[in-house]
Amino acid sequence: MKRTVAVVVAMGMLLAVIAMAQQAQQQAQQQAQQQAQQQAQQQAQQQAQQAQQAQQAQQAQRMQQGQQTQRMAQNQQMRQERMQVSLKEMDGVLARMGELNQWMEKQGTEAAFREMGQHMSQAGERVQLMLRKMDQVCQDPAMQRDRDRVRDMDRLQDRLRTMVRELDEAHLMLTQVVGA
Repeated sequence: MKRTVAVVVAMGMLLAVIAMAQQAQQQAQQQAQQQAQQQAQQQAQQQAQQAQQAQQAQQAQRMQQGQQTQRMAQNQQMRQERMQVSLKEMDGVLARMGELNQWMEKQGTEAAFREMGQHMSQAGERVQLMLRKMDQVCQDPAMQRDRDRVRDMDRLQDRLRTMVRELDEAHLMLTQVVGA
């Protein structure tokens, strides 16, 4: 009987241990499922954040491209305005040179001075032609996308504007020399 009691007690303990093991196993499975769900949620959140960041980066890039395009258009407009000013200045210089040449012709000024006036007028016409050609080149959209060429064209335009001023100053000096 003691044996039977001992066996029953042992079996009860064994059943209790088995029940505890099953309960521990169920808890472990539940924890594993919860961890898997949490990891899945975290991954989904990370993917959503990455997608949002990618979308924001694309929007920022589009805005930057739009701003860059706007700056290019503004720069092109300023370049064209400067070109128009240069062309008007050159027209004025050529008109004054023509008037001086006519005056020298009527006054019978020395031939050397008249030739200098004619050469200045020819040089002015060439500068004017260069300005017009440059204006045509600058309006080419393909050229506008090449920043290096645009920068070089800006430098060239500055040099041509300097030539216009120099021709105007030379005209004034010739005017003073011949006493017009």
